[in-house]
Amino acid sequence: MARALHRGWMVVAALAIAAAAILGYTQTRSPVVPEPTAAAQAQETPSVVRVPAELPAVETHADAGSSQPSADSVARWVADATGDDANARAAAIIALATAPRSQAVPVLNRLLDSGEVKDRYLALNSLRTLALEQGDADGAIRDALRHAIYHGEDESVVSSVQGALDDIEYQLGRPKSP
Repeated sequence: MARALHRGWMVVAALAIAAAAILGYTQTRSPVVPEPTAAAQAQETPSVVRVPAELPAVETHADAGSSQPSADSVARWVADATGDDANARAAAIIALATAPRSQAVPVLNRLLDSGEVKDRYLALNSLRTLALEQGDADGAIRDALRHAIYHGEDESVVSSVQGALDDIEYQLGRPKSP
């Protein structure tokens, strides 16, 4: 009887050692990840958004040599930033980075919140530029970015927004909010 009990424990111990060895082996192997199909690659959101080279020329205050863009230019950018022409929209969103904050932030905020993915990235870049070049003493830009972080649905956009907010707070020397 003792011998049978001893053999039973030996079998259990051998099975436990074998299970541990198999588990250890599988943990050290890298998982097999299937290659994405062409359809899956087409659906992925790019981490870097490329702006088409054929964007229409936009007159900025740097082009005109003055300290501020004209009111007509800003009004045109605001209208184009929400228009149907994707190239004009992209050029306008980029140009709004040079517009007065009071006019640019509401439009860029709306685009960051509900624009097409490409437009969201462009609006984010313009908001970042505005904050770093014109300041954000009232916190409006950082508040818009926080809103996009907390209410964003696209994880890649949210991650980019968090990076921009961290950069703005670091550059402006403000402590991070909880």
